[in-house]
Amino acid sequence: MLPSIFISVLLIGDVGHDIAVEDRVFTVEINRYYHYDVNGSGPRYSFTQMIFWHFSQEFMSEKVIAWGMLQEEKTHKVYNLTINKHPIHITPTGSKEYPYAVIFYHKNVLRRVRAARLIHTFTYYDREVEDRKILGQDKRLGLKREKKSELLLESIK
Repeated sequence: MLPSIFISVLLIGDVGHDIAVEDRVFTVEINRYYHYDVNGSGPRYSFTQMIFWHFSQEFMSEKVIAWGMLQEEKTHKVYNLTINKHPIHITPTGSKEYPYAVIFYHKNVLRRVRAARLIHTFTYYDREVEDRKILGQDKRLGLKREKKSELLLESIK
């Protein structure tokens, strides 16, 4: 059985900056990928990734629009997730339609991605790579691009 995992949840007030880019997706997934050791000693942790899924009318299912590798640091049974050493903030929004928000820096831009669902998965296969076989990376929607004026404002702060 896999151990219980707790993610540190910080209040939005702790971010301290204005959001530059905001997106809405159907699901944000925190996926921990494990592989079987060739020596037969059981499953071994490989990596953690954050996957953004949106419902595709064309495929009538959820498809990956973006993803990123996460770093995990375990302190006192609490896992702190980061992207390039910047913490990820997972907060409730109070909205019925998009009750979760994931706030993080990506390429020096503060982003908020609102989601209808937030899931944590533990798999023996890479969910992003499996989805890539159906819809190639070049065909993915991706997250919104930042505007140059917003980048300028961010650099002034």
